[in-house]
Amino acid sequence: MSPWLTLSLAVAFGTTSAAYAHPTIDEARRRLGDADFEAAVAEFNRAEQSGQLGRDDLLLLLEGRATARWAVGDEANARADLVALASLALLRAVAQGLEQ
Repeated sequence: MSPWLTLSLAVAFGTTSAAYAHPTIDEARRRLGDADFEAAVAEFNRAEQSGQLGRDDLLLLLEGRATARWAVGDEANARADLVALASLALLRAVAQGLEQ
C-alpha cells in the first residue's frame, strides 16, 4: 500500500479537526506537519497512553500515527493502525445510521 493511499484512506474517514483534539494529539499533528515523523509517533503513543481520549481523538491518533509510521518505514504497525481506524470508522457509520 502506498503512503498516498494511506493518507487518502485516513482523510476519507472524515476525522474531526485538530482544534478539538487532545493537546498531545495537537502536538503530534504539529510534528507530523513538520515532517518530524519519529517525534510524531512518540507523541501519538503518549496520547494513547494517557487514557483520556474520546472517539474523535482516537480517530485522529490512528490517522496521524499510521501516516507517521509509514513515513519511517514501520509498515506493519501502520497497517495495524489503519485496520483499527477502519474498524472504528465503520462502527461510527453504523451508529450514525441507527440514529437516523
